[in-house]
Amino acid sequence: MTDIYRQLESGAWADPDYFVCPCRGGWLLSNFDSFHRCPFHAEGDRHPEDDSEYTEEEMKLSATYRVRMARETFKHYDRAARELGIEGFKVKVIDAFFATDEGLSREERFCKAAAEVVAKAAYEAREVTARRKGYSCGFEMTMDDEAMWERKERHLYG
Repeated sequence: MTDIYRQLESGAWADPDYFVCPCRGGWLLSNFDSFHRCPFHAEGDRHPEDDSEYTEEEMKLSATYRVRMARETFKHYDRAARELGIEGFKVKVIDAFFATDEGLSREERFCKAAAEVVAKAAYEAREVTARRKGYSCGFEMTMDDEAMWERKERHLYG
């Protein structure tokens, strides 16, 4: 139990994407009924069990923070796109933006669209690599990689 608590406290569960991260804005409520601060998104956030009223200034800061986190998330995907060599990333994101769920906020839609563009490019790059190595698809290459690690572990510990 203490190992699980230490892992929650470490923030290993956190995701840099503000809209995917389980903290949803700063804090994670665990199954043990304890709150854990997110290392990416809990900047200046009060503890969820703090019952005092928010001032008008704090509410404005909260809205500003949400926009800033959306920008940081988009930059995260922009860096990933550059690493993958995606050309016309922002144009592709705008196209994907109009295909996303309209029930989400504008910031959330842009970040979701960026994530989809990067994920699709990463998938395509993995497929190309797999075919170049003689596999029929990326899944086959992944399974072979996992089998290799299993063989190594059996040899070391068996």
